[in-house]
Amino acid sequence: MKDFEKLFQEYSVETDETIINDEIEKILTQTPLNHNVNTILYGCLDYTSLNCTDNEDHINKMVEHINNNIKTDVAAICVYPYFVNTVKTNLRKNGVNIAAVSGGFPSSQTFQEIKIAETNLCLLEGATEIDAVLPVGLFLDKQYEYISDEIHELKELCGDRKLKYILETGILNNPNEIKNASILALEFGADFIKTSTGKDKKGADKKSVFIMCQVIKLFNEKYNKRVGVKVAGGVNSIEEAKEYAKIVSAILGEDYLNKRTFRIGTSRLEKQLFELI
Repeated sequence: MKDFEKLFQEYSVETDETIINDEIEKILTQTPLNHNVNTILYGCLDYTSLNCTDNEDHINKMVEHINNNIKTDVAAICVYPYFVNTVKTNLRKNGVNIAAVSGGFPSSQTFQEIKIAETNLCLLEGATEIDAVLPVGLFLDKQYEYISDEIHELKELCGDRKLKYILETGILNNPNEIKNASILALEFGADFIKTSTGKDKKGADKKSVFIMCQVIKLFNEKYNKRVGVKVAGGVNSIEEAKEYAKIVSAILGEDYLNKRTFRIGTSRLEKQLFELI
């Protein structure tokens, strides 16, 4: 059995909320952003549709909108598993990834065999990225062995394709749990850690992204490997997106602000940013 408590202690991450809030305030007031930030943010978008009312016509129109964009490209189009083939069939942009939510999205409350099978089907249909979800109930019950094995299996299945692991930070109880969930995801194979599904009442927040970026920085130093961060759930304005970009830039470096290591999961900002680039 793995010694998870020892593993968590290897990461010296600030979890005092007062200190975190003070640090975030400094970052937001003192960190400059590239003058081309709107174009950078557009290129980091996971253009997303995860609605109960989604159908092929809606997804086709979404894909065609991206096909017709001659200015620049979003990072990915993110859809439910059923629509992966629809995106693949209609997408004419080689640089845009096809992301599928999988693994019992959004609650992750299903059998591990189902998660593996669904992920495999998504990959066979043409997904180039998988957004899977931490089973929060098991995590809070400290079922770390089960979760670590599941993450490892999902990443083995993905191979070179990206596994973005959703922590659902808004329903974790405290900064220490956000820290430990981040460590667990990265140590066992996730290529990105992501804040939220967008389906719970609380989505992304600056405190969680600050903690996640601290863990990523230490992970990068430990393994000499760059992993990414995705902000999703309730990012409704360009100003909010810029604030998250400042946190990422301040902790991980301005060169992190590209689609290989930074994503924003939203559809709301696409039009707003498009009009500014």
